[in-house]
Amino acid sequence: MAKIKGLEKVIANLNKEVLGVKKRSKKGLIKLGLEIKRRSQLKTPIEFGNLKASHYVAWKGSSTAPPAWKADTESPDKMVRLQREHNSVVNNAASNLKETQVRVGVSAFYAGIQHENLEFQHTVGEAKFMEKAIREITPNAAKIVAEDAKF
Repeated sequence: MAKIKGLEKVIANLNKEVLGVKKRSKKGLIKLGLEIKRRSQLKTPIEFGNLKASHYVAWKGSSTAPPAWKADTESPDKMVRLQREHNSVVNNAASNLKETQVRVGVSAFYAGIQHENLEFQHTVGEAKFMEKAIREITPNAAKIVAEDAKF
């Protein structure tokens, strides 16, 4: 039986390339997450800007600076709650992800109501802001991730 020379080196190089593809795929997923966030923020209803500011993209090992919250003089406790919960939500999201996962979300405690209620009348923004952003980007999602994952 003939022995193949250099097989270990070929396997090691192949494993190295596979690891590189994983890292580059994660980079592409982060780009995709950032694009979803950007598009969602463009559609987000704005009163003081806090809902828009509470958007985040998280991945394992990521950290984020807290948003610059705008004061709501009628409800100062709301701003305190936004500040307190944002870091908790984002850090919890990042710590619970696998190495190749990315999460896009909104940390404001009232985001669900604003997102889902089709009856609200907004001068800026609209309901379903995150859902619409995801639907818009879906046809190009694989392409965005693949751009970085190439050998």
